[in-house]
Amino acid sequence: FQSYAIFPHLNVFENIAYGLRIQKIGGAELRKQVSNALELTELSGLENRQPNQLSGGQQQR
Repeated sequence: FQSYAIFPHLNVFENIAYGLRIQKIGGAELRKQVSNALELTELSGLENRQPNQLSGGQQQR
């Protein structure tokens, strides 16, 4: 059993954006960085899904 560092109540976009918001990054820059992260992890198109809607491998990324 593995536990991933994700918030189950936030969607994929919000999970990625969380750390950026802590660093006071917002607006267009936040969207750009989240988009880049989605592309790098091959999760583009899944940004509105909840963690429980992803496979284990997708959650790990």
